[in-house]
Amino acid sequence: MNDYTQIIKEAELAVNKGDYRYCIKKLKPLINIFPVSTSEGVNIRFLLITASSGINNTEEAISFCKQLMKSNYSHIRDNGKSLLEIISSPILKTPESWNIKLDTKSLYGKNRIKSISNTSNSIKKEKFINTTQIPTGRTKSFQKGFTFFVSVFLVLMTLLLSGCVKIESNLDLRNIEEVNVSYLLESKFDTKLPWQLNLETEIKETLKDSVMNEGTNNFVLKNKSININETKETLNQFLKLVSESLEIDLEEIEFNYNQKNYLIAKRYFFDIIVNLQNLNRVENLELVINIASPSKVNLQTKENSIKVRENKLNWQLEPGEINHLIFNSWYWNKTLISTLIAFLIFLIAYLIRIKRYELGSSLPKLPS
Repeated sequence: MNDYTQIIKEAELAVNKGDYRYCIKKLKPLINIFPVSTSEGVNIRFLLITASSGINNTEEAISFCKQLMKSNYSHIRDNGKSLLEIISSPILKTPESWNIKLDTKSLYGKNRIKSISNTSNSIKKEKFINTTQIPTGRTKSFQKGFTFFVSVFLVLMTLLLSGCVKIESNLDLRNIEEVNVSYLLESKFDTKLPWQLNLETEIKETLKDSVMNEGTNNFVLKNKSININETKETLNQFLKLVSESLEIDLEEIEFNYNQKNYLIAKRYFFDIIVNLQNLNRVENLELVINIASPSKVNLQTKENSIKVRENKLNWQLEPGEINHLIFNSWYWNKTLISTLIAFLIFLIAYLIRIKRYELGSSLPKLPS
């Protein structure tokens, strides 16, 4: 690894000086050692694209771009595709109709014509040097304070824009046998952020069977009528796509539940853990999980980020922390309860009728 670091430093220094051939000579032997799936391999290929473009070796630059397009990460594939489009673009010639010609004869007369003829002869004698393959020299460093102000500006923009996206997950648990799960990605601005667009593209390619609605600043994903066992898999599948778009390694969601059966009802116990310790507070995304329960929620976790209103629960996730939620609720068997109520009403009416016959009628009887 130390050899790799030394070679990269020498190659970057050569690129800064404009010695592109030396950079290619240093990095080419490392291509087979570091594949495009590694961060070192990606860095090497970016430098080779720059050096190859510097000496007008378009074919090699295009081949390195195509290698980057095979990366496991979507943002690297997008960068490789963008560079390939730029390098492969044709060189356009300026049409003659775009040039403006001025009639100088009327302005300067015959003396001007003579001077033009003299200059044209001198131009023919000039010799031009081909500088396309010669280093351009050392790149001058920025003035003092430039790096500081740029760093401050980027940090402020990151803090300002990173909290501009809301990711909301909705779990409808009112029917345990057919759970509805939906996700909302909403930007607080009129346009979507780049990573948000990448996430939407990954969702369209991966979750093709889901229902999707796309707006100018939001994106809705719905999974309808899935069982409770598939809910955990669906949540982690979505979390994995978010993790890849943000380039952050997030742990899987722990979604545990069990039930107790009674005569006319079932009691469900839920234990959900969302570990966001790797999600830095700099990202500061607004992450929300809304849960609809079949009955009033009995909350066992006392957190300010959890709000309960009847059978609905709002959980505001905290980045950089382990978020834990424990609750339970009753699922009443409405069919059985209705049947028992109807049976009791019929039984009471039957008992009243028998009791009335036993008491007899109070009306006078006719003589026999």
